[in-house]
Amino acid sequence: MIESAGLGAVYSFVTVHAAVSPAAAALLPYTVATVELDDGPRLVGRIEPAGGTAIGDRVQPRFLDHADWTELCFEAVPADGPVDGSKGPRA
Repeated sequence: MIESAGLGAVYSFVTVHAAVSPAAAALLPYTVATVELDDGPRLVGRIEPAGGTAIGDRVQPRFLDHADWTELCFEAVPADGPVDGSKGPRA
């Protein structure tokens, strides 16, 4: 197991305006990004909140709990620096 702070930068992104399923309709519009972690790998996750994302933006992980699963999202790193810890904030 490799631990990571999950901090990185937006490598690419797309903002979705049409629902791919009825369950996704409530999320519109939403932004999905490829994030290049400072540790090297790239991960794909939703950016919270949607919109206002640019390539190169600094992001940190945010874990969003759903009824039956947990979603990895990313959010902008605050001006006063990233949240400490490898798991990031939970919603």
